[in-house]
Amino acid sequence: MDSLSQIVLGASVAEASIGRKVGNKAMFWGAVAGTIPDLDVFSKYVVDTVGSLWFHRTVTHSLIFCIVFAPILGWIIHKIHKNGSATWKDWCLMSFWCLVTHPILDCFTTWGTMFFWPFSEFKIAWKTVFVVDPMYTIPFLVLVVWAMFYNRTHYKRSKLNNWGLGISSFYLFLTIFSKQAADANFNKGFESAGITPVQYDTRPTPLNNILWTTNAEIENEYLIGYYSHFDTSHNSDFQFFNKNHHLLETYSENKKLQTLIELTQGYYTVEQIDSVTYHISDLRFGQVYSHTNKEGFFVFTYVIDTSTFKDTGELTITQKPNEFKGAGTFISELWNRILGQ
Repeated sequence: MDSLSQIVLGASVAEASIGRKVGNKAMFWGAVAGTIPDLDVFSKYVVDTVGSLWFHRTVTHSLIFCIVFAPILGWIIHKIHKNGSATWKDWCLMSFWCLVTHPILDCFTTWGTMFFWPFSEFKIAWKTVFVVDPMYTIPFLVLVVWAMFYNRTHYKRSKLNNWGLGISSFYLFLTIFSKQAADANFNKGFESAGITPVQYDTRPTPLNNILWTTNAEIENEYLIGYYSHFDTSHNSDFQFFNKNHHLLETYSENKKLQTLIELTQGYYTVEQIDSVTYHISDLRFGQVYSHTNKEGFFVFTYVIDTSTFKDTGELTITQKPNEFKGAGTFISELWNRILGQ
């Protein structure tokens, strides 16, 4: 999830853990702990694009990291507040719960987490929530901030915080049923179109949990479709994209390319730009603007430079920068599509 959601979750979990002992200090350090796993984004300054993509939501989002780092963070906080009423054990337990709830929340998103690294590199991704979802974050944020203004022992403080945790958790629970309903609709759409996918997945579109999209693999193509819970028809309007996987057969033994393809979980298309340049688009995160004009660009597209491959056997892989234009128009059109228009 986005940083704000993780900060709010961390603050709330810390308050539930030791808020009655230390008050707003718990919320502050909970917000800090809730942010720490996402510091893995700075790996892009140390390793290349593919290495950074692999590292994201792996080591720092694993259960073993939470277990090992929680005592260290707890010790640091205890040293800072050594005259406070909370013990080192209190701060350690608070740190652990704030750290571990971060990757658990991320499991609900499309990217997922390697929660059981290093014992397994399987990414848990339930794909029921978009990475930024105001319906999850805003009520949660309001209740947690409201709770901050009460004394640490006031009953309303814990009540408001518990309401925040409860409502946000219940919302996550509801998204599971939202996904099941979307899956059922897409299956009807496949059936009515005479399509039998090799595999498919579904996920919510930006900023909501009502408009859903699917990626489905067939023999030489992928299809992308959209469905809103407000749609009056169960017939999905699918868009088709050629796989073109054969374009990269020459480079199929390259480890860096293999890793990138593994990260896409099999949902990717290839486009040849010129004699030495190719684009790989990761279909899992969809396109921007595509729900209206069907010409949107893929959010995650990677540039494969093969100019040095013949001499070195290496490929240069970078992420293509996105140019988001007309955000107001996009939000307006997205809203209309959510409403089934």
